[in-house]
Amino acid sequence: MPGIQALDRDALYYPFIHITDVNWLKATLLSFPHVRRMVPGNYTPNDSRAVREFCEVMGPRKEPLLDSVNLFSPGAVRAEMNLLEKLQANDVFIRSRYSKKRTAQQYPNPADHFRMHDEKIIHFLYAHLTGGPEEDALAWRTAAPEDRPHRASGGWFALHPDLGSAILSIIAIAIAKEFGLDIVTDSSSIHHTVVTRNEDEIFDELIGQPAPSHAPPTHDTLDDLSEIVITTNFDVTRLSASQIAELLADGKDLRRFKDALIPFVASIPPIEDPQEREKRLRAAAEEVIAEWGKYRKSLPKFALDAIFDVTELKWPDLAFATILGGGTTWGIGAQAGLGITLVSYAGLKIWRKYKQVASSPYGYLNRVAKAQSKSQSSLFLAPFI
Repeated sequence: MPGIQALDRDALYYPFIHITDVNWLKATLLSFPHVRRMVPGNYTPNDSRAVREFCEVMGPRKEPLLDSVNLFSPGAVRAEMNLLEKLQANDVFIRSRYSKKRTAQQYPNPADHFRMHDEKIIHFLYAHLTGGPEEDALAWRTAAPEDRPHRASGGWFALHPDLGSAILSIIAIAIAKEFGLDIVTDSSSIHHTVVTRNEDEIFDELIGQPAPSHAPPTHDTLDDLSEIVITTNFDVTRLSASQIAELLADGKDLRRFKDALIPFVASIPPIEDPQEREKRLRAAAEEVIAEWGKYRKSLPKFALDAIFDVTELKWPDLAFATILGGGTTWGIGAQAGLGITLVSYAGLKIWRKYKQVASSPYGYLNRVAKAQSKSQSSLFLAPFI
């Protein structure tokens, strides 16, 4: 994949507002600088204390690690107006498939209906969905889901699952495209459907026209592989928002790591089937971890590296820093004595190894592992390698 580089893009959480699994959020943030979610402008999410921490800690671009994106951005509104026009143009067919009457026949249990808050869509689309005779309506009032936080304003309505998913998918795709985001979700099947479709294809499926199958683009595969490496090999449960922000502070570290994954992604052919693609990605993740293991074993064996993480050395903080200052300081005369010569040789060796290791993309995984280990024990002893 000549010329391909990892994109420095944030993630868009889909399809909900509230994060139900804070550890999923932690793992995702180790693969993306920030996570954004689709929140109406006048609504404050009722987050848990653990999730609120990520809304308060700043990420690499001096923005909260968990932030919001404008649900009614120009791109999102334009996509909803286009959807409204298509719904109106195909009104008879759409109501024959997705009306309240048809939904009740296909899904007798109301718990299986798709529920959406009315603050998530523009008024014109909402009016069309709820308009007409009750049995022919495409959306109807319903009780709030028991597992969602209470909201003081607005109300919930129900839709046919296919229609509700299509509406939110179209909005998410428009927002992701407008702000250069990758869509992330804790459901692999939903993620595959959203990232491999465009707005027209999603609507075509609604009106019974089969959409062509696509494999996710290269950059999505790259981000997916990065997430799998993190989620399957690191215990993020004890990492705090501040620790994750510190790991992300140098944005180049994460990008270098993703760049190192490009050869692994290049070995995976375009795969449309989500299960097969997931299997290949997990196999590639195992190869990445194997390469990381080789990197760790290649670290220098002298004592300095057993005490310091070479990616965190602050030059010229070491005692022989003045020797490494360059210029005439290397011109040590014979009268200086053998001891100085040996120190200078060790210093040069360490400096060369420092530059080599500090530039390695796998240093990012080392830092994640070290942060994880520090969190699990109040006493951290770096192993001799």
